[in-house]
Amino acid sequence: MYCNIALAAVLWAGAAAPSGERWFPTGPPRLEDRQQVPRIGLRLTSRAEYPARAAELSRFPSFVPVREFPEEGRPLIGLANHLTLGAKHPWVAFYGAPGRGYAVYADTDADGSFRNERPVVLTPGEYGLLETVATDDVDGQPMTHPVTMAFALLPPHGTWTAWTFALNSVTTRDGMIDVDGKSMAFRLWGSFGVYGEKRARLWLDLDGDGSGFDEFSPELFHVHYRTVTIGNSSYTFRVDRLGRGLGLTRLPDRIPDRPEVGVGKLAPALTPTDIDDRPFDLARLRGKVVLLAFGAAGCPGAQQDAPKLVELARRFGPRGLDIVGIGIDSPAEVRAFAKEWAQDWVQLTDPPEGPLHSNYRVEGYPQYFLVGRDGRLLKLGLGSEELEEHVERALTEKQ
Repeated sequence: MYCNIALAAVLWAGAAAPSGERWFPTGPPRLEDRQQVPRIGLRLTSRAEYPARAAELSRFPSFVPVREFPEEGRPLIGLANHLTLGAKHPWVAFYGAPGRGYAVYADTDADGSFRNERPVVLTPGEYGLLETVATDDVDGQPMTHPVTMAFALLPPHGTWTAWTFALNSVTTRDGMIDVDGKSMAFRLWGSFGVYGEKRARLWLDLDGDGSGFDEFSPELFHVHYRTVTIGNSSYTFRVDRLGRGLGLTRLPDRIPDRPEVGVGKLAPALTPTDIDDRPFDLARLRGKVVLLAFGAAGCPGAQQDAPKLVELARRFGPRGLDIVGIGIDSPAEVRAFAKEWAQDWVQLTDPPEGPLHSNYRVEGYPQYFLVGRDGRLLKLGLGSEELEEHVERALTEKQ
């Protein structure tokens, strides 16, 4: 399970405009273009499974139970609880059968009933567009805003015998800034019409080439980073929760540019001390393969991966693997987590808005980076299922 960074971004994006801020508006939202539909998507909840799933989710205040199903002659294929409309998480329902067509109903008003919703006709394997509105709290005031999303119903494929679905809720809003006599394009990414949390990102066309959307691009900033350097000046930036604009406030001193992150690039430096205030320098590990493990003690994915990392250290440590943990929690919490899972390697801490997260472009947990014996990055943003293969290869190959 992957855990997104959310809290710091929500707090920052909802803050009041600081003194001296310059404001740059955006254009209307557009659904991110996704030509490629996955063959296998997210699992659907069957009608028989729904009561248990609803009971599990009912502890969350945002949960909206299904009160009424649509008057639909076609069979129910499955349900999904992946919508975020304002402060609510309503359901969607997929119906259909061969020769009778397919459709999706979304509880867009979050009242628990599908009977007042218009179905979106679907062609299996293709996206179908749904446009609605949601109400969000913005600076203490309720505000209605558009939400655009697309659903795809995916038939069984290969050894996967059940229907699945895909959802694209990512929208972008574009604008232009003008600072120090220089104009440049910017873009905001949001999800379900909200641009201040989770996957929200800011792109600045610093070199004027109109590209640089890659996850590890020096022109891409997650909203929780809070600062950006443009030319000879640095700024704090603020993203409006609904993506209506970008605020920039000049800082008195220039912040150094973030280091480039890419395969073959030198791994950015880490913090000078570990959780026990002992000196630490990544450069001292030259000659070894180093796995950087960003995590959060409360993230289920990090907990699931903990024994896998211990096994990696046991198997590959004698051959030259070192692991360095970077946690967002307090030193005491990181120390307790490491003790619980018998992780006896170096542990560092860095908050989501901290320099290590910014330099490595970390957007969730757990996330892994593999550093070669020469101190250069071999792999970026690895998942746990890939670690053994790439660690083995790094230890075997000459660099």
